Amino acid sequence: MATRTFGHVTVTLPELDEPGLYLANVVTLDSPHGIVRDFAYSDADLRSLELADTRLITGRVSGVRSKRVAFEAVSLHGVEIVGSDLGSVRWSGGKLTRVVLRDCRLTGAAPPGTLPSLV
Repeated sequence: MATRTFGHVTVTLPELDEPGLYLANVVTLDSPHGIVRDFAYSDADLRSLELADTRLITGRVSGVRSKRVAFEAVSLHGVEIVGSDLGSVRWSGGKLTRVVLRDCRLTGAAPPGTLPSLV
């Protein structure tokens, strides 16, 4: 597993390019079962992106533009978010594990005290 070190913190990155891993294209991050796994979600222009009580596991979000993002008890594990513009981000509860944000804009993000725990 690839890692990066920032000062005294070492971060383990998600392994999304490993042989045999197939990410299925999805048209929504919402799921009736509350889990979206092995997914690729891309190129979406949204007015609002709202998720609650959802786990996103092993996936890539790219080229997503949303004016308003509201996540409540949303957990990400092994997820890469690339080239996305997420506005007015409000995130309560949940957990981030092995998550990478690259070339993203988080306009109006909530203060750090309301972001999910980072593991």
